[in-house]
Amino acid sequence: MGIIDEQNIRREHNAMDAWTYTADFHTHTRHSDGKGSVLDNARFAEKVGLWYVGITDHGERSIGRGVKRLEWAKIRDEVTEAQRKTGIKVLMGCEANVVSRDGEIDVPYQVRKRMDVVLAGLHTLIYPNTLSDGLTLLANNLVGARVSRRLRARARVDNTKAIVSAVHRNRIDIVSHPGLGLNIDTEELAAACSRRGTALEISSAHEHISREYIEIAARQGVMFAFGSDAHRPEDVGNFARAEALAKSAKVEPREVLNVRDTPAATGEKQRFWHRLGLTGWPGEA
Repeated sequence: MGIIDEQNIRREHNAMDAWTYTADFHTHTRHSDGKGSVLDNARFAEKVGLWYVGITDHGERSIGRGVKRLEWAKIRDEVTEAQRKTGIKVLMGCEANVVSRDGEIDVPYQVRKRMDVVLAGLHTLIYPNTLSDGLTLLANNLVGARVSRRLRARARVDNTKAIVSAVHRNRIDIVSHPGLGLNIDTEELAAACSRRGTALEISSAHEHISREYIEIAARQGVMFAFGSDAHRPEDVGNFARAEALAKSAKVEPREVLNVRDTPAATGEKQRFWHRLGLTGWPGEA
């Protein structure tokens, strides 16, 4: 299927279905491991009818793909240019890595405080803060959890502690692809996110996301965000799998941050949009 065909199908899907997508908060560019530019992602987001797109390249301690410290300013300039050249709001952001068992993340606060949206998650291809953190977050998961039931249980506890601590000690808007490659306690993470006003991602890009994960998280009253985790411009706004999973778990549009459900966002959704400095839907006062 060509890019234009896929684009038209997704436009028709939005027109026919009550679930209207408003934003894709999770996309990557050539500044990390994506294939396109900031402008490429913004233009495709506009073509498929989105109103906002987040540029969220990988944090500085990603092995072989992290954004260098001085490169954030260049990305910001490209975000400004892309917004000028398109009709949508382009959000400056990041997908930070949790790099310690105490929840430290690898994008400095002085950089993050100037961003529109901050995603963070657990990844295995990172440089951890310390050797001890490396043993906890990497060795125990990549080796120990595969050979020992006891170490697998220990890794799950440590992984959960790390991501929950990150949510508590940092302003994180969305936890990206929870459980990808690193087993976690979904219920504990969802409860922490619900208390902190942090959303959990329902990713269209990763097969480990399941209906069970969504059902467990939803019982904690957490908000969700659909994410494409697009590494190609043509994948921006592709939420077909995420929407299907959400519907199978009986999630309502009002529980998903980037699905429009009423003329004006209310409650938790409104607080999230306002925290990003946005009004919600175009045309709102």
